[in-house]
Amino acid sequence: MTAARVAPRVLAVLLTVAASSWGAAIFFAPLAHHHFPVFSAVVELTGSWVCHQRVERSFHLAGRRLPVCGRCAGLY
Repeated sequence: MTAARVAPRVLAVLLTVAASSWGAAIFFAPLAHHHFPVFSAVVELTGSWVCHQRVERSFHLAGRRLPVCGRCAGLY
């Protein structure tokens, strides 16, 4: 295969992995708060860049708010 054919496929795989990882991280961060606080803080900070994070519009898991609101969680 030529490089012109491989590049779009590699990009598609990388984007799929990134999107799936972010979606999993959103739901794993509240659960990991006690055991992996740095991971949880990084996901929370990243979520603050892409979402307004209003408490009244957010889902809660294990007694902690998800890093993004319910609307954004639904998109991911």
